[in-house]
Amino acid sequence: MLVKEETLKKAVYLLWKEKNWIIEASGAASVALMMEKKDLFTAKTIVAVISGGNIDRELFQDIIASEAN
Repeated sequence: MLVKEETLKKAVYLLWKEKNWIIEASGAASVALMMEKKDLFTAKTIVAVISGGNIDRELFQDIIASEAN
């Protein structure tokens, strides 16, 4: 399944805001998918693999700044 780049950014921001995790966009893809396809995951037990903190610091700061607004 594909997710939008904008949703990947939102997932990176969400994981930082809620968990204080610094995750690269590809590592947040499972969360992004759940954000886009909520109906597929409603009332189900979910396991999401969230990995990879190899994100450029400037890119991460840009994502945080843009999503905070």
